[in-house]
Amino acid sequence: MGPLRYFDSQGAAYSPSRGLRRLFIGKERRAVLAVLEPKKGEMILDAGCGNGFYTKLIEESGAHAYGVDSSPSMIAELRGRGLRGRVADLLTLDLGRTFDKVLCSGALEFIPEPARALKRMLVHLNPGGKLVVLAPRSSIGGIAYATFHRLHGVRVHLFSRRAFMAMLEGSGAEVGRCVNAHSIALVIEISKRPRPRPLL
Repeated sequence: MGPLRYFDSQGAAYSPSRGLRRLFIGKERRAVLAVLEPKKGEMILDAGCGNGFYTKLIEESGAHAYGVDSSPSMIAELRGRGLRGRVADLLTLDLGRTFDKVLCSGALEFIPEPARALKRMLVHLNPGGKLVVLAPRSSIGGIAYATFHRLHGVRVHLFSRRAFMAMLEGSGAEVGRCVNAHSIALVIEISKRPRPRPLL
């Protein structure tokens, strides 16, 4: 079963607080929100939003959240919770607008071409804005996580700060903070350089 079929089959039943993730979700949430730093009035894209776990937390912070996910059932659940979003593939993402910040939590590892997806997210980021990614890291814990998914027919990518730097080379983005949320996942901050001011 591929990742889209798996997550689409979950719909309302899916929760990051169930299964193995329940052991780590508190640490992940604190790390993600500490790096994302949502502020009142900001427009934040939740890329790979699932049924809206972080979308809701962003709204509760006073920022405005918009979620996208490739799973129709996840987006149906998101909207059922009164949150805004639409079905979209992160590899071809084209919303026709930009955001102050972009969050991608727990989605990048399932995408066949993560570098391409990152660049599509950056297109939707305002100059000087921030992209925050939560993803499994190259560690013993990460290898166990990837092995678990492989046994269920799903390939998972593992990441490091160096891997993000390689994927973003030539993109006009800079890798900043890299926080190990726990033994499996890291949270990485990517900044989009502001446009240079014209010479007077």
